[in-house]
Amino acid sequence: MKHLGFLLFLGGLTVASWYASKVVPVPEGEPAGPVERLVVWGKDAGGLFGVGLAAMVVGGLLARRARHASAAVAKKAGEGKHEEDGVGVLGLLDHIDEKLAPMEAGALPEGAQALADTLDELLTDTVPDFLDHREELIEKLGLETFAELIGQFASMERGAARAWSAITDEAWGEVGPSLDKAKSSLAAARDIARAKLEA
Repeated sequence: MKHLGFLLFLGGLTVASWYASKVVPVPEGEPAGPVERLVVWGKDAGGLFGVGLAAMVVGGLLARRARHASAAVAKKAGEGKHEEDGVGVLGLLDHIDEKLAPMEAGALPEGAQALADTLDELLTDTVPDFLDHREELIEKLGLETFAELIGQFASMERGAARAWSAITDEAWGEVGPSLDKAKSSLAAARDIARAKLEA
């Protein structure tokens, strides 16, 4: 449905553009003012322009409806998956914190593999689980607060990914600062989420 709507919108845009730009000469001997030109154009190209415009509107509505439907399905699936375990948005943030909080770079390189495995699990499983709640968060928090929250969350994700990469490359000096950045960004994200969702 989404692709059909897009194609219909694109086709309508093409047709409307063609006929909107069509030059229709005013018959000789008749006034050639703006109103007269518009009337002449309307008789010759206005109908097909209207068809193209209608196709654009219908295609846009279909694509929007399909987008909302798929978002609702994804939200329901995400809610079902997390609700079974009693885990929602705040629960996922708490879970990430439980994993990140005890991480220290002091035990490297001996504990490198265990640390890398935990970071890998967070980045491949828990982070996507949290991002499944985007539509829900936008609805509950509003765009401005959501942008602030997701900015901190993305900073946490980058810090964790950089720490994982540093462990993989054996760049031990980068692990500690990257973990600290991930922890501080996560703390900020949790504060924003709790202030709004627990209010």
